Amino acid sequence: MTCPRVVVIGGGIIGLSSAVRVQKRLAQHYGKNTPHVTLVADRMGVATTSHGAAGLWEPYYLSNTPVEDLVRWGRSTYMHLMDLCHSPHASVTGTSCIVGVYC
Repeated sequence: MTCPRVVVIGGGIIGLSSAVRVQKRLAQHYGKNTPHVTLVADRMGVATTSHGAAGLWEPYYLSNTPVEDLVRWGRSTYMHLMDLCHSPHASVTGTSCIVGVYC
């Protein structure tokens, strides 16, 4: 079975998190030692918007998105962020859980 090649665009929190999750999933299916994901970004680390601005996450509904997919993706993303938030790497990743209220 040929392993797909994946390119993720962006070096902020969404790009990096997406690349890591895709890499882990592909490694489960194709083997851990094969490079599967390439990250392309014009900036990384402190030079990204993610570093300086608070990243807020919430599920977002688009008119053609099946609600079941939104719920599944939202749950998966939420659990991933909570795992990061409560891990020993939280301070390094800059991940924290803060409750917000829209007015």
